[in-house]
Amino acid sequence: MKNADKYTSDIRASGFTLIELVCVMAILAVLGGVAAPKMFDIVNLARGTSIDVTEEAFKKAVRIAQLACFTSLWRNRDNLPGYGNGNVDFNNACFPTDTNNQNVIGGQPARCLRLWNAILLPAPSIQTGGAGNATYRAFASGETCRYRYLDITPFVEFTYDTQTGVVN
Repeated sequence: MKNADKYTSDIRASGFTLIELVCVMAILAVLGGVAAPKMFDIVNLARGTSIDVTEEAFKKAVRIAQLACFTSLWRNRDNLPGYGNGNVDFNNACFPTDTNNQNVIGGQPARCLRLWNAILLPAPSIQTGGAGNATYRAFASGETCRYRYLDITPFVEFTYDTQTGVVN
């Protein structure tokens, strides 16, 4: 009988009680409830920063393209040699518009997409249609391009007005 008691007490001493396990799980649940929202805030902040950086890069690329157009006297012409791949087209105000011998956007998202890929190097992935796994989607309305970031809901986007050069 003495050996049986020793065996039973050894088992009890080496494990956790139900109360200890419940307390540990409660502590982990509270920590998870506090840490998870903070983690999602950090992820959204990083995505927001990525959008801001891309918008600023696009804005600077438009300005550099405009300067290249001015210095080359390339108003309302196609395929500026020595700039990018030599295929960027410009409107009368020397703002970049396309790469397919078009000096207007004309409400065509494909022109906004081509412009994006021509002046941003390296350019984040972009598409014009609904299906796909790109980071951005291009839209067009008149002479304005809209670039929508797809990894955040509600969507965040910035615009480029090819008549004024304003990116916001």
